[in-house]
Amino acid sequence: MAMASSGLCVAAAARISRPSRSTWRPSLRAWTQASSATRFAAALRSYDLDFAVTGRPPEDSEVEKTVIGDHPHIIVGPADHALARRKRIALKDLAEETFLLREQGSGTRLLMQRIFSDAGLSPNLGMEIGSNETIKQAVMAGLGIALISSHTVSAEIADGRLAAFNVNGLPVIRQWFVVKQRDKRLLPAARALWDFFATSGAEFLPSMPATTSGRAQTDRPRAKKVSALARSGPE
Repeated sequence: MAMASSGLCVAAAARISRPSRSTWRPSLRAWTQASSATRFAAALRSYDLDFAVTGRPPEDSEVEKTVIGDHPHIIVGPADHALARRKRIALKDLAEETFLLREQGSGTRLLMQRIFSDAGLSPNLGMEIGSNETIKQAVMAGLGIALISSHTVSAEIADGRLAAFNVNGLPVIRQWFVVKQRDKRLLPAARALWDFFATSGAEFLPSMPATTSGRAQTDRPRAKKVSALARSGPE
């Protein structure tokens, strides 16, 4: 088999476990790079990308999309935060907390603002940070709390570096999609990666941290999330 080079750019910083060699095609190589939802959507429209793995499919262009799996969002804080020990937290109890947030246009930021707006509350906004990895470090350092993808923080919660707050109504369940322009023709390498995400991607998403909060919300029709990009080269 000839070696094919393929790129994967993940902007949501979600952890997907590496599949075994029996399921992963060794002829594909992946690279990662952070990007905003706006930039990835523009790259899809211009055909610079073969496809994207995203939680926020573009609404202003004709795309083909397939659901990969659920994408829960939770609120996290430092492991020693007083609210980490609470079994049930009302959203209003967080109104005075400092929220660390993503850049303007980020789907996670829009989701946080909508959650508080729907409850008639205004979050106390702190630093604007351009990546989930940096937000995690800032939360662990005690600089604030954050609404974030549970897939992004699964390892930190499991080893006690972060705490998932038991907020009523959370998690908000969104979805991951694999997306491409409807008329985009995929080369074999890109098609193999598309098929892997579409058929097996959900098996490698982290489990959601256990909480004791109230019923989860779904946000599928209005999903707004940051995105992941993939390219195998020009056609």
